[in-house]
Formats: sequence, structure tokens, C-alpha cells
Amino acid sequence: MSEHNNFYDIKLSTNTLSNDIEEQRNDLNNNQENNKPIDNMVFCCPICISYAFIIFLMLLLLGGIICYYIFGIMFLVKDYEQFSDCSKSYLWEYVLVSLIMSLINTSIYNSKDKNDNLSFINIIFIFLTTLGLCIWGGIEIFYKLCNDLDNESLTKFATVVFSLQGICSFITLYFIKNNSLENN
Repeated sequence: MSEHNNFYDIKLSTNTLSNDIEEQRNDLNNNQENNKPIDNMVFCCPICISYAFIIFLMLLLLGGIICYYIFGIMFLVKDYEQFSDCSKSYLWEYVLVSLIMSLINTSIYNSKDKNDNLSFINIIFIFLTTLGLCIWGGIEIFYKLCNDLDNESLTKFATVVFSLQGICSFITLYFIKNNSLENN
């Protein structure tokens, strides 16, 4: 008798499952005929993903900028004694001035006119300061560095700062070139 009940339970659950599937199909068909939310979802989904990706990239950039300043200050404090003993190199001062000037250049970049345009003089100033710091950093890293400071964390950070300043110099030079061509 118990075998008969188990078979009946299986048959009943199969019928219930097939009824549920049929109801879901009917609901889906009714929704597609009335409002077509599935088409709206297909259109909306890539847009939402694009916005989420852009927000993710902005947060990633902000996190990188914050880490840049935190590690720069941390390496300046940690390696102060070693670099104060090396009298021929001003690498410590170079990193300090670079951190300060990057803040100033950012505030200059954010100061735009009424039409949301960056003035040509501001672009020239950013280019000259970045290029000057890049040249100073190259001299300090490659010519004036004491031999025992090659593997210090501040030296590695200064190399990263030097590379970023070189890239930023080329980017601002590109903006200068485009701005001068637009004015002609």
C-alpha cells in the first residue's frame, strides 16, 4: 500500500509542476503582448551596465589618486633619514614638490571659465611646471642619486612620479597643439 502512495505522490507532483510551467508561460505571453517589458529590459540592460562601468572606472581613478598621495607621503616620512644623509641628491625634495605641484595643477585644471573651457595660459602653465618637474626628476633619479639609495621605496616612487610627469607633459603638449590649431 505504501508503494501505491509514493507513485501517486510522484504523479501528483509532476502534474503540479507541469501546471506551474504552463502558468508561467501564459504570464510571460500576456506580458509580452501588453507592455513588452522584456524588450525594454533588453534595451535598458546595456545602458545600465555602461553607467555602472563608467562609475566603476571613476571610483578606480579616485582610489588611484588617493593612493598616490598616501604612498607619497608615507614614503617621504619613512625614507627621510636615508635621503637626508645623501648631500648630493634632492630626490626627497623633488617628490615633495611634485606632490604639491600636482595638487596645484589639478586645481588649475579644475578652474575653467564660464563656457567650461580651460584657458590657453593655464594649459601652458601646467605644461611648463610638469615638464620642469619631469626634467628635475630625471636628473635626480639618473644622475645625482647616491648608490645606496637605489632600492629605497622613495626612489621607486620617484620613478613612477617621473614617468607620470612625462606622460602628462605629452598630453598637455597635445592639448597645446590642438588649441593653437583651433585659434588659427
